[in-house]
Amino acid sequence: MPGLPRQDALSPNRCAKLLCRLACYAEVVMRTGICAAVLSGDTILLDRGGTRLRYCNVWAPALGTPIGDALKEYNQKLVLGKALRYLPNGHVHWDSAAIIADVYVADPSQGVEKSLWVNQELRFWLARRIKAPVWQDGIPGDDNPATL
Repeated sequence: MPGLPRQDALSPNRCAKLLCRLACYAEVVMRTGICAAVLSGDTILLDRGGTRLRYCNVWAPALGTPIGDALKEYNQKLVLGKALRYLPNGHVHWDSAAIIADVYVADPSQGVEKSLWVNQELRFWLARRIKAPVWQDGIPGDDNPATL
């Protein structure tokens, strides 16, 4: 329609965002570290330089609530003191400045594909506790037509 901006035109702001995202993806490599502390149900601290990691697609209830405290304990059982592999997704959490990543418990005898995917394990744990339906890709949700 005349008078409307072209949909394929990139604004300077959008160009900057795309370039930033491309730069992040260019650096994406599997990294390693040992979990030094569990800060909450979805955030951990690595020993190497105090790096904070936040699990991608895991939304933990607040600490001080029964489910939030239980999730933190379960997270501790999964990762505390263990060697981890993590794959940053190129984003940083707005509030905690933690790197958002997919996290795996490293097993030297097996590849990444056979390692425990912590993000998925925590999502399933949460879904079982709050009795939420789970999509096929493992993300808890209640608007999936297949589970209604």
